[in-house]
Amino acid sequence: MIEKLKILLVEDEEIIRKGIKKMVEQIIGGYEVAYEASNGIEALRLLEYIQPDIIITDIRMEKMSGLELIHKIRLHDESLPIIIISAYADFRYAQEALADGATAYLVKPIDRIELMQALIKACPLPIDNENFVGDNQIIARVKALIKKQLDQDISLRSLAAEVGINHQYLSVLFKNVTGENFSHYVTRKRIECAKNLLITSGLKVYEVSQISGYRSEKHFSNVFKSITGMTPTEYRNAGDKV
Repeated sequence: MIEKLKILLVEDEEIIRKGIKKMVEQIIGGYEVAYEASNGIEALRLLEYIQPDIIITDIRMEKMSGLELIHKIRLHDESLPIIIISAYADFRYAQEALADGATAYLVKPIDRIELMQALIKACPLPIDNENFVGDNQIIARVKALIKKQLDQDISLRSLAAEVGINHQYLSVLFKNVTGENFSHYVTRKRIECAKNLLITSGLKVYEVSQISGYRSEKHFSNVFKSITGMTPTEYRNAGDKV
């Protein structure tokens, strides 16, 4: 069984903490709110002896704000993913949070699709045990980029540009190294993501479709059935039997 990724949730309003915890654990799945703090000072004390995979923090709290918290964390840890949430749809706060090292900025009330996308981008779920053994560094990087961008349009040209090589060369290299066409690999990863979400989350099928990179639920269902032999709903209902 895949171990859930651990979240430190920093929020001064208990009812909101409970709401986010429920959304993460009962709807989204794959993550757990393992640690909670009501302000930045408590969070820093916890971080002295815990190692969360990701932090979700409010931006306005008494004693120490989320922005102050990010700044202090970044003095010692530049890579820990941090998602900022706020009731203030003020671009200035977003700019400051992102400049200080926040991974994403979400505005309350939190949309569960946006939260899921932010979590996946900040700290992707370990959908499979693929560890890229035998891949060269370019293909390993391309696979990592695909995994982070499954909810977006993914093109061979854009990824080739990101890794700094010709897209035609990347197409040939990808097939030679993995034995699989680039487009087939992306589709397989999207469907693996969807299968995982259908079993572990309470997201609706259209939400799973969006997070897996399909804008059309009908197209998603057709692709899903062509690969698994079942519709997304049938797959979910089959549960552990599949």
